[in-house]
Amino acid sequence: MSHLDIQSDKATNVARTPIVLASLLLLFLSTIFYSHQYFFRVLPGTMQEKLTTDFELSNFELSNVAACFFYAYLIVQPISGIVIARFGVALAFLIAGVSVFSGAMFMSVASVIEHLYVSQLLLGIGGSFALLIALSTGRVTISKKYYPLFSGGVLAIGASGAIIGQAPLAYITDVYDWQDIVFYTAFFELLIVITMTWLIYRYSYFRPQLLTTHKKNSASSGLKETLTDSNVWLLSLLGCFLCLPMASFVIVWLYPFISLELGEHTLYSRLAPTAAYAGYVIGSPIVGWIATSLPNRKLQILIIASILGFLSSMGAIYTVEHSIIVVYSFLFIMGVSISCITIIIALVRDWIPAERLPIALGIAMCALNLGGTVSLIAIGYILDIEKSMAGVSQLKAYHVALVFVPASFLMAFAISCVIRLKTARQVRSLPRSDSIRRIPA
Repeated sequence: MSHLDIQSDKATNVARTPIVLASLLLLFLSTIFYSHQYFFRVLPGTMQEKLTTDFELSNFELSNVAACFFYAYLIVQPISGIVIARFGVALAFLIAGVSVFSGAMFMSVASVIEHLYVSQLLLGIGGSFALLIALSTGRVTISKKYYPLFSGGVLAIGASGAIIGQAPLAYITDVYDWQDIVFYTAFFELLIVITMTWLIYRYSYFRPQLLTTHKKNSASSGLKETLTDSNVWLLSLLGCFLCLPMASFVIVWLYPFISLELGEHTLYSRLAPTAAYAGYVIGSPIVGWIATSLPNRKLQILIIASILGFLSSMGAIYTVEHSIIVVYSFLFIMGVSISCITIIIALVRDWIPAERLPIALGIAMCALNLGGTVSLIAIGYILDIEKSMAGVSQLKAYHVALVFVPASFLMAFAISCVIRLKTARQVRSLPRSDSIRRIPA
């Protein structure tokens, strides 16, 4: 290689350095944005006692407040995928940022339950864009091979926002007013929005990928093709049942369940949801790494995760003699099992063409939270019925209502097996040279 060639390569590397750094910062900011909305997602469960006292809420009203986030989240989720596919990440990020900032400000001044409903709806609308923005930004800068590892990292960092929004937030609010904390975190959100928007417009490298708009007919055609793709619906249904325990049990009902079962209302109860999220946070990158190392074993991993989730949830809920270490261990394993939704994201990335990927991910993410939203309300209804039948104001256990949790893992196991059989038949029907390349398992 000549001296001029070496100088040219050095100049190219120097020129690309700002782009690489900007790409990393974009990935980091979009992931932190997702983490921040996760903080708001778990806040009603963490602030259960304070919300009940400040707003005089019943269990049913509290579950409705928590569910409002998910109502908006799951309804807007597929729309967010269409917006990203049609208008690009930049506009979607602006919409999400304004919505989350408005919701946080509204919550910080809430005085009646109606204000909580509105704030949760706004937070849910903005939050519905968050994960898709992070995954779409990663699609621009991360190769397909390492996408499972990347998505696992995104889910792990996102769930760390839930950890901050649980035990740490509970202890901080013992010192400071919880509405003041929400007020100041809203400005952190605003800083992320401003910085990420500036990066997208500052570097022309990102504009074709993150600002490109598509013709209306191509967008509608992509939507039609996505809606008729059986793989999208099977993976979405699988994600619905795999994520249901996290979206209902861990976020809202785990804290009061542990409080009653263990007779502890402070340290142990507050750390119980954190144990499940710790498994989720630690498990997400590990599962992503395993899926990257074993690209043709993704469905087998999902089958194993469903079995572990069923066994661990049964142990956590139905253990007769509750030991806090045993319960925490079960909850941690359950969190690891749920972290396998990163494989569902990777399979959508594998099976769906790039131009339809945001729409497919939007549908899949909507389904992930649909089951949790429905079961969240169902558990509240069952608890109220049980209390009425027992003639008491508060149950000593939630064993009947929480049957949703292990049942959802069983459904995830069954659907994983169905998808595995379906892909196996497709592989056998293809020429041997094309089977592995076209139908990753």
